[in-house]
Amino acid sequence: MEADIHAVSSKLDDCHKRRNSHLSLASSEQTMEDIVHELEKSQQLCNEKRKEEGALQEFIESNFRLMQQQAEMRSAHQQAKKESDFWIYMSKDLIGQGARESLREFALTIVLDQILMLANGRLKQFSSRFELIRHGSEMLSISVVDHEQGGNIRPINTLSGGETFLASLSLALGLSAYSGRSAPIKTLFIDEGFGTLDHDKLDTVIQALENLRSTGITIGVISHIEMMKERISTQIIVEKSRREGVSRIRIVPAAKSFKAEPADVLIS
Repeated sequence: MEADIHAVSSKLDDCHKRRNSHLSLASSEQTMEDIVHELEKSQQLCNEKRKEEGALQEFIESNFRLMQQQAEMRSAHQQAKKESDFWIYMSKDLIGQGARESLREFALTIVLDQILMLANGRLKQFSSRFELIRHGSEMLSISVVDHEQGGNIRPINTLSGGETFLASLSLALGLSAYSGRSAPIKTLFIDEGFGTLDHDKLDTVIQALENLRSTGITIGVISHIEMMKERISTQIIVEKSRREGVSRIRIVPAAKSFKAEPADVLIS
């Protein structure tokens, strides 16, 4: 393109030189009419070359504008490709080929991660040894991190009875806390499992449950453990009646040695 402009400019210079040479001619061999005719031809040629130069200059400017538009389009294309790659990653790698079941599992993993976070907050009150995580080949599989074994990841089924109870109780409390964000849960019943705990762990669990009362939650515990009966203030005792298929319910007041809120209920 620059070469074409240079060529046109060179021709214009030649035109000017020819016109100047014609003006300086005083030779007796040329008549005035010949000189005027040559001048007119040179002027016409110069005008044509100026038009060509102007057209080339306009073409260069137009081409420059097109190059700017192309750069803007390339930038927009790169941005669109980034967004496209993100949604392809979401649909194929995370959600999975757009399958409805995979999308459901993906949404559930987000919910499960939040429940596990809340459950681990409760589990730390019972024991600092374990931490619940989502782990394994299945998206909704739960494992435990054993911090007393160098952070070793263990399957849930390797926990002892007492450890399993603590993990289950933490998950139940985490689930109730998660569900209570939109509809507050005021009552929680825990059915058995306390018999799998040793004395120290049982005392820790009871203390943690007692602390939950400050959040306004009424806790009902279904248990036959004597220590639970000593620590729970209000007890609903279900007794077998002499009549077949009939049970009798009586409410026992709190023990004198333990001052507790009326929200504590024991069913045995």
